[in-house]
Amino acid sequence: MRKAQIFFAFFLCANLSFAQNCPPATDANVHVVQSGETLYRIAVKYGLSVSDLTAMNGLTNKNVLNVCQKLSIKQANDFQAKSVNNSYIENNYSKSYNQYVKQQGRNHYVQPGETLVNIARLYGYTTEKFKEINNLAAYETIGVGYALMNTSCICPDAPLPAKTITKSAETRTNNPNTSTSTATQNPSNSSTTNMSTAGGSLKLDPAKYRYMQSEELQMLEEINLIRSNPKGYIPYIQQYIKDVKSGKSFGFGDPVTVSYELIKQLENTAPLSILEPAECVYRAAKIHGEDRKGAGSNDHVGTDGSWPWDRILKECDYLKDGNENLVGGPSSIRKAVILLLVDDGIPNRGHRSTLLNPSWKYAACYKIGTVGNMPNSWVQNFAY
Repeated sequence: MRKAQIFFAFFLCANLSFAQNCPPATDANVHVVQSGETLYRIAVKYGLSVSDLTAMNGLTNKNVLNVCQKLSIKQANDFQAKSVNNSYIENNYSKSYNQYVKQQGRNHYVQPGETLVNIARLYGYTTEKFKEINNLAAYETIGVGYALMNTSCICPDAPLPAKTITKSAETRTNNPNTSTSTATQNPSNSSTTNMSTAGGSLKLDPAKYRYMQSEELQMLEEINLIRSNPKGYIPYIQQYIKDVKSGKSFGFGDPVTVSYELIKQLENTAPLSILEPAECVYRAAKIHGEDRKGAGSNDHVGTDGSWPWDRILKECDYLKDGNENLVGGPSSIRKAVILLLVDDGIPNRGHRSTLLNPSWKYAACYKIGTVGNMPNSWVQNFAY
């Protein structure tokens, strides 16, 4: 993978060193790639997301652009309208977007005249991503009264009530640096701190990563604890099952059944790469976290229309791809990570797949704090 990155960097340098200007396209729907341009910069120029631009042109974020290459730059709305499998009548005789109203809770119940493309837009998602969240096949359409999940954020509908600490197995891992009276777990317990891998200790040196707060480093350590030894993390999932059954923890669908599904997956998952903090990845997480705090809602799309990979590639122009998880509610870092790992509220287990993606090399966690009425909100960014 590093060889590929070196070749990619060399290729860019080679293009820059032999800079050439190409005549601009005469067609308003076409862009001619100039020396030094990237997918992200071209997308921003025309008000598109990188995902729209790549989909229009049959590319991926991994593709290297060639100088003088021609790209289709049709407007995002035109492209999305063609890619959605709703009927012609539904797309052309529906209520206008500004008549749509966000609904309370995690579900949106389709109203007369509403289309999938505009419901997705209402909650800050592309149509493709919204279908993925709702486990809809490409050919499926929606009808009045259809219940759609309106978020992929692992966040409860309302803040969790504080729980008094009791003498139990959980309290043995209480965070000594926390003054709260709620039951929390410290992911920097002995299992995390002392565990070593072929790449070294999982404990991250705060002096080396001064741009991240201690709590943020602890969340990344917890993620690396899972990745370094997936099978070894199973006892924590077994404890989570016990906590759900006793009412100490919660889920979004059927957390017990899905947890057993997760255990089987962890049993068959080989150790994954240990993720290294990267300051540019952290900047991308922080930018989105502050943006969400100002907006008062946990969405993956920024107020500027950017997606996770847009923000990561903008801050880290030497990387190829990235993704993001959002979580909120639990004061315990371990519980927050386990909610994402179990992922019982998302049919395709997208958060779990992101945590266990073997391609990632870099990561960063940013604690937003309270977003709207949701405490302990986090952004997790991953990249390679």
